[in-house]
Parts: sequence; structure tokens; C-alpha cells
Amino acid sequence: MVSWFVKQGLLNLARDMGLKFDEPGQDDREEWAKLMKKVGVKGVHIAERDTAHHSSEAAQRLLEHLVRRRLHL
Repeated sequence: MVSWFVKQGLLNLARDMGLKFDEPGQDDREEWAKLMKKVGVKGVHIAERDTAHHSSEAAQRLLEHLVRRRLHL
């Protein structure tokens, strides 16, 4: 799915820059690379935030807090 967004973003950039180009075929990696070079893309950074891990830590802290309150520690 990420590659779809990257490719669409690349097409949007190329059009917004007024570049003349033929849209590469979906599986034509070489042509996509050439278009990236033409647009001036030097790299693509993809980051994901793992919210599940953080929320489980927060749930654990809440549980510990509730247990301490109930036990009056």
C-alpha cells in the first residue's frame, strides 16, 4: 500500500512541477526510478508509530494504580 502512495505522490509532484513524462507501468521499476530522478527525489522515508505498545504500557500503569488504591499501599 505504501508503494501506491509513493507512486501517486510522485505523479502529483511531477505534474505540479510541469514536467513532461509518460506514466510508468505499475511494475516498471526502472521507469519509476527515472521519474524519481527527474523530479529530484533523493530518498523516501517511511515511519510508523506503534501505538499498540504504548497503549498497553498505559493500561498496565492504570491497572497497577487501581490495584494500589484498592489495597491502600
